Amino acid sequence: MIAENVLVASITEEGDTVCMQQGKSRRMKLLERMGCFGPLPAGVKIYRASTLSDLCEAYRLVYDNFLKLGYILPNSSSMRIRLFEAMPETATFVAKANGKIVGVTSVVIDTPELGLPADKAFKPEIDNLRRKGRIICEGTNWIITPEYRRTPVMTELMRCCFAHAVANHCTDLLADITPTHKSFYELMDFKAIGSERSSSPDLDDPVVLVDLPIAETLENVADLGIEDDFDLAYVKVFYVDNNPYSNQIDTWASQAEAAFRNPVFLRKFFLDRTDFLDTCTPEELQIIARRWGEDLFLDVMGHSVLNHSIALPKLEYVSSLTEFRRYIA
Repeated sequence: MIAENVLVASITEEGDTVCMQQGKSRRMKLLERMGCFGPLPAGVKIYRASTLSDLCEAYRLVYDNFLKLGYILPNSSSMRIRLFEAMPETATFVAKANGKIVGVTSVVIDTPELGLPADKAFKPEIDNLRRKGRIICEGTNWIITPEYRRTPVMTELMRCCFAHAVANHCTDLLADITPTHKSFYELMDFKAIGSERSSSPDLDDPVVLVDLPIAETLENVADLGIEDDFDLAYVKVFYVDNNPYSNQIDTWASQAEAAFRNPVFLRKFFLDRTDFLDTCTPEELQIIARRWGEDLFLDVMGHSVLNHSIALPKLEYVSSLTEFRRYIA
């Protein structure tokens, strides 16, 4: 007979440790029955997208779903590309099954220039964290295709987010979520911040902001024993002790950084496959130029050769991409 609060560890065929316990909470039992925890379905792989085809497919999947749900307005490229997606530091993780992307999430790290996507609705709450000196990141672009929603794809992508946040020394992982998903996030140790509101002034998109205080979570579970609270013990195993993505974050980051140093990749992504740069304001173009590096930015714009033979106005005087292109025509 197993004691009420004792954890039993078993190893799945994939090598993951699964903890089971008779005293687990009702919510945990429900989520397990819904398929949120356990081995991934056969053929599903989780990794950070860094190729042109993967990123385009991922952002197209996000766009299609968000458009259908009424969260965003249509655009000509049929991809969800914002200034955040143009930043080298933004990490987009995908789940791929049989050559098709079936799950997506991105992690945006807070910067003074851009802030975070959730600033649109929750800036006072996020500014309060900033004033406390917190290092913040946000999970965004959450999408799982219907056939994989009752599988661990969502929770595995969440583990990627946690591993990425820890590797980048973040103290808080935020997400603005549909209110009906709040119980799931609370089980995973997220805490609600602020009241429910719309994430967009133009569309009806009710969300709540949740925060996973990483530093406190790591401290709380550091000395947790197997006879302690099951849900919190599972958080420890899930995020920390048995996170299979922690040792892959640096390799994935190097691959993504290499892609964002490649002018051919950037030109195809942001000029050929999408009209993103065409829609940027002059201020946004200046941010991109600073983050990519001015030489790389000019190279992407087809300007690298002419830059050595003619004098160009500084970027801050270029009023639009159309005007910019007059100088390179």
